[in-house]
Amino acid sequence: MLLTYLAVVSTYVPSILRGVEQPAAEVAPAEEAEGGVPPPSAAAPDPGPPVPRAIALPIAIVLALFAPLLLLVDGEILGLIIIAFALFEAWKVNAITTGTLAGPFPAPTPVPVEDPPD
Repeated sequence: MLLTYLAVVSTYVPSILRGVEQPAAEVAPAEEAEGGVPPPSAAAPDPGPPVPRAIALPIAIVLALFAPLLLLVDGEILGLIIIAFALFEAWKVNAITTGTLAGPFPAPTPVPVEDPPD
């Protein structure tokens, strides 16, 4: 079941990486005032240097583990339902089954075979 959860939440990692690596100006564009000119206070801040991939990837993996819960804040209940269904199916497939072993059975006696006529 853990493998199923990790497989499902790993699909969030590329989206989180894109969000971490994009500069802040591209993520949230400034609102325009009248006449299509942005107000002076809405100037885009300096996004700073990009986050190195070696730092962004572990952050994205940890955030992906909590992504289903963070989606509830936005009201994304359908994603949580899909994950719950996947975990339920994994639980059903991996349920412990008890089987019975029978045997050993005696080998049947060999039947003599006649040589075919020439």
